[in-house]
Amino acid sequence: MKLPIDYASFHVIVPTPGTTVNEKLKQQGASIFELVNFYSLGKAGNIGNKYISGDEIIALRNGAVKKFYLRPRHLLRRMLKTTSIEHFQIQLEEMFAIVGKAR
Repeated sequence: MKLPIDYASFHVIVPTPGTTVNEKLKQQGASIFELVNFYSLGKAGNIGNKYISGDEIIALRNGAVKKFYLRPRHLLRRMLKTTSIEHFQIQLEEMFAIVGKAR
């Protein structure tokens, strides 16, 4: 949070076919139909475990996105780097898109 970076990526684990995660889930008895259509941003399924539910994982991911991208210092730094009205509009659209995905 203290580093002067403009981009961070937050994803959840996805059981992609052929991966160790996918194979372990199959061995634990998960149906192959339960292991498809996952999306690492959590919009189309997610994996929980005995310690934390899938919904809690998505909430943590969304909280991290908001905490990183909605910091006043971060927003100010991004706005100060804009070079034109068009660039400002792009930055604003990107912010809304990122926050929208974290809902």
